Amino acid sequence: MYAASRAADEAVAFLLSKGANPEIMDKVEMTALAHAILSGSPSTVSILAPVTRKSLDEAIKFLAIKDTELTPEVGDLLRRENTGKWLHIAATYGATGMVNILTECWMRNALPPVVAEKCIDPDQCHLLKHALMSDNAASVETILNHTSSICSTNICFALKRGNSDVINLLGMGEDEKTIEANKLRLKEDIMNRTAKVADRIPKCVEFQYDDEMVKLRPLLSRQAVVPYKDLLHALHIPPVHVEEVCPRDCKQRENCDKLRQVYFLVRLLFENMGMINPVFKLGPNRHPSIIGSMKEHTRAFFTNEVDVHVSLNRILRNKFHFDQENQQLKATENLGDGDHIKLYVSSEGVLDCKSYSFGFMECLEQALNQVDMNQGFNIGGKQHKFTMDTPTTVYEPCLRCMLTSERNRPQARRCRHQPDCQPHKQGEDECLEGCTDNCESFFHKRTCDCQEFTSPALTITKIGLALHVRFLERDGTYSHIDCDINIPTIPTCTKYNGGINAIQAYLEQYKPLGWLEETRKLDDLFVASYSPYLIKAESWQVKMRMINRATVLPRQARFKPHPSLFIFPQSLLFLNDDTLRGLKRDVYVLIKILKFCTGSSAKSYQCKWAIFNELKNCREQALGGLGGCIQKVIHSRFLRGKFSSVHPELRREGIIKVEVREEGLHFIRSKGQPIKSKLLKRI
Repeated sequence: MYAASRAADEAVAFLLSKGANPEIMDKVEMTALAHAILSGSPSTVSILAPVTRKSLDEAIKFLAIKDTELTPEVGDLLRRENTGKWLHIAATYGATGMVNILTECWMRNALPPVVAEKCIDPDQCHLLKHALMSDNAASVETILNHTSSICSTNICFALKRGNSDVINLLGMGEDEKTIEANKLRLKEDIMNRTAKVADRIPKCVEFQYDDEMVKLRPLLSRQAVVPYKDLLHALHIPPVHVEEVCPRDCKQRENCDKLRQVYFLVRLLFENMGMINPVFKLGPNRHPSIIGSMKEHTRAFFTNEVDVHVSLNRILRNKFHFDQENQQLKATENLGDGDHIKLYVSSEGVLDCKSYSFGFMECLEQALNQVDMNQGFNIGGKQHKFTMDTPTTVYEPCLRCMLTSERNRPQARRCRHQPDCQPHKQGEDECLEGCTDNCESFFHKRTCDCQEFTSPALTITKIGLALHVRFLERDGTYSHIDCDINIPTIPTCTKYNGGINAIQAYLEQYKPLGWLEETRKLDDLFVASYSPYLIKAESWQVKMRMINRATVLPRQARFKPHPSLFIFPQSLLFLNDDTLRGLKRDVYVLIKILKFCTGSSAKSYQCKWAIFNELKNCREQALGGLGGCIQKVIHSRFLRGKFSSVHPELRREGIIKVEVREEGLHFIRSKGQPIKSKLLKRI
């Protein structure tokens, strides 16, 4: 089980060859297969799936929850041990691949008896209701193909959840005229400033401003194996001076100046917010904090984004506690009438997270509208100017780009198009090479050259707001920077152990719209709670997360305020000053570069956890240099199998595989493909 949980394929195969029983369960009734699924390693799962025939319930549930890759071995397992109970699990968690396999032998419009017996009453199919709970249109469609009729109870249930794609499948969707009328109404409300803040500020969409291949391509032209020192020299961004002026030897003064302006603009906004709404007054000598890669000095390729973390005053830590069972932030008896945040606390003593979050957004929007850019900012007694374009929240929403995923409630979405862009208005595809929605390929041809990335300058994210600014360059072009700002976290006295059982149980019980996506983002980091420097922690942060526009949940964060810690929403309980220092920092930056080259889905905090866990007692020489360190990290439990592909931009260059070698990254090209490509000659 331990080997399976660590995604140690060789150890698992060896133990099985020596007669180990894969069907033995641990004290929580989990088999080695269940542990392998939780490890996230398809290869380990594939080894255990053919030899596991008993005690499969937990394993099948985890397959559905994690939406695990359905390898041929996993497919054979599902066909071999198919039961109606598993289909209900797969439908509930929107595991479309599993649903397709488990129903592939069914005839259309005829549910088998084992499923029909599950009906709550003759007019309702319990299986369809399970699928409706997932809000996954593909899973619902598969079940509908085997359902002869739809009961009124299920129709009402779907309408109540409000997922437009699912409702359309039931034949109850809005007609085109109604959809367009709702969009026009929202557009008018936004432009008249009468829409609610959740509808007024558009949903954030990330755009690629800079092409990583511009920096990577010259390295590829020289040799097949690019040394790690060359990758770091060319792609690792030197330390950025954001909170202070640049020293004399700084070689990127312009980049530092732009990021410094963005950061001090955020500080200025929060100073004004404290006067608009005292809840968000941070207190004397307290400012938003630069976090993430800029703070850690682990930025690669470009400096076009920065993360800022905000926390309310730590005096609140004894005035709130976190109710894990109900996922609520509750006031203690210490919260008095003089505490401004009481404005958002109900008579039952529960913080209204939705009102608090939207109150923050409205306050920041108002502060941005009122800010005087001419006043500049002061560092060390010297006045500095803002040279960025003045940010604005006034914009004309794009009807075509509006989201209609919620019934009767369209949502404005960030769009790069100018209001008078005719190709876009007329419904022409943005990308002429087949990309749908947001094309991120720099070599693709597009129908227009619109780049209205800062209209408006504020957009809504899952954790708060994003501020988008631009600078006019000397050559007449624009550079852009995105700044993520979280809804201010609230310090509490409730210790957090890194586990996810409480939030997972809550999401599975109440299933708010968007619950499934949120569930799959959860990672259990209980082991990190044993870090020695957390023992004397005095306060623990609670952050806000928007599940949908009607649901904002408080979430115990995986970080705590401490002078020796980098504080940011996706950080871990283990992260301290030594986690990314020296060798470990180089390894992390190189893994970020490898992540781009392979198009990996690995998350930053997973990479940091793997580095912390795998390299904490290791020396570079003992592992075989940087290459050995990287190999050890990417083959850890959290990352195994996540770096095996190739980025589309590299495929276009003729590269079919990227390998981690002892001396550098090996970019393997297809046979007959020269090192110098045609694209290189244009540079």
